Amino acid sequence: MVNPTLLEQVMSLTIGEQVEFIGAVWDSLDHRRVPVTATDRKMLDEALDELRASPRAGITAAESVARLRTLTA
Repeated sequence: MVNPTLLEQVMSLTIGEQVEFIGAVWDSLDHRRVPVTATDRKMLDEALDELRASPRAGITAAESVARLRTLTA
C-alpha cells in the first residue's frame, strides 16, 4: 500500500515533476526482480517483433521523455 502522505506529496508536484519522479522510481527498481507474466512476455515479444520488422518506426526512450516534457511544460 502506498503511504498516503507520500502520495499527497507526489500529487502536489507539477506534471513535469511527477514524470521525473516516476522516472526516478523506475530507475531505482531492481529490474531483475520485477515479475513478468506470460501475458506481459507475449506483449513484449510482439513489440520486439514489430520493432525488428520496422526499426525506424519507433522512437528512443530519450525522445519519448522529451515529448512528455513538452506536453507538461
